[in-house]
Amino acid sequence: MSKVRITNKLIINSVVGVIYQMHPYHNPEGINKIVQKINKWCDETPDCNGSIKDTFKIFEWNTWEDFKKWLNDFLNDILEFRQLNISRKLKDEGIKDIDDERNSGIRFVDRYTVETQDERYTDFIDLDACVRNIVRQIDVIQQMNEDCFLCKYAKEYGSMEPSECEQCKNCLCNPKIRYNRETHPMALKPKKDWTEEEKEKYKL
Repeated sequence: MSKVRITNKLIINSVVGVIYQMHPYHNPEGINKIVQKINKWCDETPDCNGSIKDTFKIFEWNTWEDFKKWLNDFLNDILEFRQLNISRKLKDEGIKDIDDERNSGIRFVDRYTVETQDERYTDFIDLDACVRNIVRQIDVIQQMNEDCFLCKYAKEYGSMEPSECEQCKNCLCNPKIRYNRETHPMALKPKKDWTEEEKEKYKL
C-alpha cells in the first residue's frame, strides 16, 4: 500500500478552509493562532526527504488513519481549536474551557434552522466532525489533482494516458470516468415546505 503524502500548503489550506466553512459566523476566533501553530510545526519538522528549510514540503504517513490520528491529536492540543467548540454566547459569558459544565449538552441543527443571528449565536463547531471534514477534503483534493503522469499503471512510463488494466478502469484519473452527481431537487427546499405530491413523486 502506498504511503500517504501531503504537502504543507494542502494541510494549511484545508484546515483553514474547513474551519471557516463550519464556523457559524464564518469568522472563527483564534484562527491566526491555529495557523501559527501549523506553520511552526511545518517549518520545524523534516519532510519525507529530510528537508527542513524548504518552503514547499511533503510530509508522509503510513495510512490515512495515521494521518487522521496525528491531525486530531495535533489540533486538539491547540487551545484556540478546542475553543471552537464553545458558542459565541458562552464565550461572551466568560466560558473558555470546553469541559466547563455550562458547555455540555447536544444540539442538532441544519441549514434551514440556522436562519437568524440568535441561532448562530448559540451554535459551535463539532471538533470531531471538523477533523473528519479536513481529512476528507485533503483526500478529495489530492484525487482531483492527480493524473496518469509517472503512475506505474499508465499506458507507458511518462505517459498521460491510462492503460487497459483493472486499476486504470476504476481510477479517478481515467478521463472516461465522469462526475455524475446531481443535487436532488428537494435538497434545496426545507422539509416543512414539501408538498404531498412532491413526497409521492420522489418517494420521500
